Amino acid sequence: MTTQGLIGIILALETALYVLLGVAALRRGGLRERAARMATLYTTASALWVLVQLAWLLGWLDHPAVNAFVMARMAVYGLVLLALLFLYLTRAFLRLPGTQWGWVLPGLLGSVLPALADGGLLPLPDVIWLPGGLGVDRLTLTFGLSATVWGLFATAVLLLTWRAIRRAELPLHRNRITYWLFVWLLTVGGDLIFLVGYPPLGSGFRLLGTVVAVYVVLTHRLPDVRQTTRRAVSYGIITLLTIIIYTAGFYAVQYFFQNVPGYDPLWAGAIVALVLAVLFTPLLRLIERPVNRLLAGPGYDPARLVREYSLRISNIVSLERLASLVVELVGEALQSRHGVLFTVHPERDAEGNTRYRLRGVRGVEGSRPPTGVLAADSPVTRFLRDERRPLTQYDIDLLPAFEGLAEEERKWLTGLEMDVYVPIHSQGTWIGLLALGSKRSGDRYFDEDLNLLNTLADQTAVALENARLVEDLIAINQDLEEAYAELERTNRQLQEADRLKSAFIGVITHELRSPFANIAFSLQIFQRYGLDNLTPEQREQFDQLVEGLQQAKAMVDNLITFASFLSKQGELTLSDVDLREVLRETLLPLRAMIESKSLRLHLLLPDRLPTVRADRDRLADAIHHLVHNAIKFTPEGGEIWLRCRVDARSLLFEVKDTGVGIPADRLETLWEGFTQMADPLRRGVEGLGLGLALVKYIITAHGGRVWAESEEGVGSTFGFAIPLAARALDGKTTIH
Repeated sequence: MTTQGLIGIILALETALYVLLGVAALRRGGLRERAARMATLYTTASALWVLVQLAWLLGWLDHPAVNAFVMARMAVYGLVLLALLFLYLTRAFLRLPGTQWGWVLPGLLGSVLPALADGGLLPLPDVIWLPGGLGVDRLTLTFGLSATVWGLFATAVLLLTWRAIRRAELPLHRNRITYWLFVWLLTVGGDLIFLVGYPPLGSGFRLLGTVVAVYVVLTHRLPDVRQTTRRAVSYGIITLLTIIIYTAGFYAVQYFFQNVPGYDPLWAGAIVALVLAVLFTPLLRLIERPVNRLLAGPGYDPARLVREYSLRISNIVSLERLASLVVELVGEALQSRHGVLFTVHPERDAEGNTRYRLRGVRGVEGSRPPTGVLAADSPVTRFLRDERRPLTQYDIDLLPAFEGLAEEERKWLTGLEMDVYVPIHSQGTWIGLLALGSKRSGDRYFDEDLNLLNTLADQTAVALENARLVEDLIAINQDLEEAYAELERTNRQLQEADRLKSAFIGVITHELRSPFANIAFSLQIFQRYGLDNLTPEQREQFDQLVEGLQQAKAMVDNLITFASFLSKQGELTLSDVDLREVLRETLLPLRAMIESKSLRLHLLLPDRLPTVRADRDRLADAIHHLVHNAIKFTPEGGEIWLRCRVDARSLLFEVKDTGVGIPADRLETLWEGFTQMADPLRRGVEGLGLGLALVKYIITAHGGRVWAESEEGVGSTFGFAIPLAARALDGKTTIH
């Protein structure tokens, strides 16, 4: 086979490989869509570039109408366009914003203008004279122009890549970008070899660079360059030692045993090789340790670390102390620059959606990072909550599964400047998150590191749960102390308000009593000696005046009683009281009101009532107010029941009527002072609303209780119960 035929086969294979690379980039372009699209375009253009070379080699472009020289240098022009595409592929790979259309013009000038000049389509002389008498032929000038533009693009790619490496803070990102240096070296090296006159070799290096470029674009987890370098150094040292030991051993055996009868150098070499084969693995491990310690720093013993870690955090109940110790121990073992322990708190937002609030407890430096919020349907939340394994910032930045992450959540995570996030679960619940920054050695977190972190997270779960419970109890205790203090302040304010109210009522009633007494005396004199001279209308007005004065005096008396009761804090003058006598004395002055409204009064009493230890006057006041209210709010012709009964411990008294009833929303406030029971428009008599308040104060002072039941438009039942002084007898009597 001729050299030309072999080159043709190589070019055909390169074209097919470029096509396969383009198809792979197109099918697996989910990792980084923009970079995958550019990789597809780049491989397609490279395939066309090789195809043009193959067509020229096979004579497919040998036509009189085609400029042979231009077609011969078409591959050089194509390199300029490929360099431009390589620049755009680099920008897409580095995720640099913008399209940068300004690079297109130099690319077109560097490829199109030389082709036009070489084809004679531009009015350029064959020799261009430069200052100083130096002449440059047109072909050299056009080639120099193409090479200059190509070098400009190649230099731009190198600068962008190097700047990205220097700016990358996370080892995984830095490792990924480092691979692009190899892509650049292979691609630019291949182009240089091509330009200096070795097209097949240069094209092969360029193809190899494209293979690495597509591999880097489409592969998420790339082999670690630093780790590979350390292993290569270890193997190199072992290989060198092996050669030295083998050579030294062979010559030593030959020196000591060459005079031994039957000595064979072949057997001596075999014995030395066998010994080296047995010792190779131990030697490799022995060499790897100091090399790794030299390049990566001291390592750790996972089993020993887990054991010591568990012992040191097991009895810690302080959340601050636990967070500090966890970050300190893990940071020392893995050489982390910084770290933070977050506690996870589920909550609901204003729309009722579940979200997780992450509160940073403390880092090594003692600072608290800003609190973050992750939605329940966030891809980061789903991974940490459901997958229960470490998540790297590198994964968040590059994996398609995290492309839907909210911009606020992405900014918060990026602002933490962390490299890996380790979820902490307790009994199936996500309760914490350990975030660690990059290593001081510059290494990534390897799989064994992530497995160790997962184990340490399991060890941390119980301690973190206990510390959170203690923290919650402390917070609850603080809230209770604040609530008690606030309650005490409120109680003092209420006491002061009650004191001022009592003082105000006392002053007002004292000042009103004398005027009312004077007016009443004057009315009595007038009633005795001056009524004969009044007309019927004037007598009616006089009667209304007397009735109004009596009502006003009753209100003032209630105020005085209320104020007196408050000022004396419910002091009672106790004696043995017969409720029958109290009822008889209380009902006697109310008979006139009952008869005026044609009401029917039912009195239900046991045959014998036990005495109660009570303040007779106060108890009479309470009964009076309950019966008076029933009379006042029962329309004409209605009925009122007074019932007294006895249970094991108390004497119970109830007043039931067929009155207007009370709305359900006002039942709870009936027993408060200055509360009106009915709408003023539905009744003809106003009051201060102190009657039921006095009943409650009186009965409560006796150690009893009050109650009320009502249905609007049907009637009401009011009652009280006070402790017994003796047991009641069975039976009851009804009096109409």
